[in-house]
Amino acid sequence: MEVVIFLILTWFFAAYFLFQKKSLSLLENFFLFFFFFFINKNVLTMLSLNLKMIEYSREPHLFISFWFQRTIIGPILLLIFVNKIMDKPFLTKIGWGLIISAVWLLLDALGIEFNIITYTDWSFGRSLLLSAIYLTTAFVIASAYRYLIEREKVVKESP
Repeated sequence: MEVVIFLILTWFFAAYFLFQKKSLSLLENFFLFFFFFFINKNVLTMLSLNLKMIEYSREPHLFISFWFQRTIIGPILLLIFVNKIMDKPFLTKIGWGLIISAVWLLLDALGIEFNIITYTDWSFGRSLLLSAIYLTTAFVIASAYRYLIEREKVVKESP
């Protein structure tokens, strides 16, 4: 059941991203997805294997659910965020940051409820802080990348 729920969530977020109006080009979205994937995977690996703050289940069906959350849902949420806030007012950025952080925390709570992950030396406060760091980093990286490819004239300048 857990795999089905996370598979449905994965499809939902992927479909939402696919049909959302995008502020970034296809090239920017591909680059940012793989960058967010790399960062999210490494951070969660450090938290679980190196620091022992989070433990994830070794049962195959639960690990697949964790894999969906870590590998697909996390980077897609960050892409949704940067596409929603690029070239928008500050309050819009804050609003979308709060929405994405709430979704991130709800996914963590769902993972805990299904025994997919277990907090050992971790808390929802730390998850909220990690989410804020992810969102800030995503915005900075997306802005820097956009600036660089516009400066190199790889894509047309934004309106």
